[in-house]
Amino acid sequence: MAAIAAVVIALVVGGLATPRTHLVARSMVVPVAPDEAWNAVRDSVQGGSMSFAVREEQAPRRLVADRLDDNLQPAGAWSWLLEPEGAGTRITLTQRGSIGNPIARFLGAYLGHTRQMDLWLRELASRFPALSATIEVAAPTES
Repeated sequence: MAAIAAVVIALVVGGLATPRTHLVARSMVVPVAPDEAWNAVRDSVQGGSMSFAVREEQAPRRLVADRLDDNLQPAGAWSWLLEPEGAGTRITLTQRGSIGNPIARFLGAYLGHTRQMDLWLRELASRFPALSATIEVAAPTES
């Protein structure tokens, strides 16, 4: 029991020492024009495996939405920026999040805040069969 209590205390203390908010971004280039990339992003936001509540749309360039948790409560703001790049489109996904629970905060910081973003981008990339996408670290965009 003492070992379990020590682990829980360490997680709480670690979480309290970890910033409550985070700002992270990822990007990838898809081999399609911005309009087609926009449609894929919009379709994935509306009907993908994750739930979102759209706050702002500036087609075909920018989309801002709240990521909803399993209880349909906001779990951070995500923004997508689409920019032409070569013959394709660079999609930059930025997440602004806040984690109140210190244990979840510590685990999020330790495991990385981009796991859900990477999953979403891989899901989007699967919509383009010829695509071998590389997800990259990106500079966060303003939302």
